[in-house]
Amino acid sequence: MSWSYDSSLPTDRDWVRFRVGSTNSADQGEISNEEIDAVLAVKANKDLAALAVARAILAKFSRDYDRSNLGMSGSRSQRMQHLKDLIAELKAESSNEAEPGWTGQSQAAKEAINDDTDFVGCPFTRDRHTNT
Repeated sequence: MSWSYDSSLPTDRDWVRFRVGSTNSADQGEISNEEIDAVLAVKANKDLAALAVARAILAKFSRDYDRSNLGMSGSRSQRMQHLKDLIAELKAESSNEAEPGWTGQSQAAKEAINDDTDFVGCPFTRDRHTNT
């Protein structure tokens, strides 16, 4: 498993690492390049990929627990809470971005419906009360 990070963010992988905070080369155990690339391959955009990667890191560390040994302790719960807060923030950001979409009918579909004698149309039409 490989790990790399370029702070100039030239790739989507580096951007995802930046967004989830996995930028410390001394702590490469969070997620590998291959795992991020796999997520990027199936997600629609890098915002959703960052959200999925944050959830994957949370799932990985949720199996650990708080430890104490002779007065020294390491709290995993703080890290877990940070990841939960990050996921909530990424989810909120990604839900604010709407993808453009096209709706409506083609002219041919509209004509086909109008020509269908069995179709019960809408009683309201445009310019219904216009005097001719």
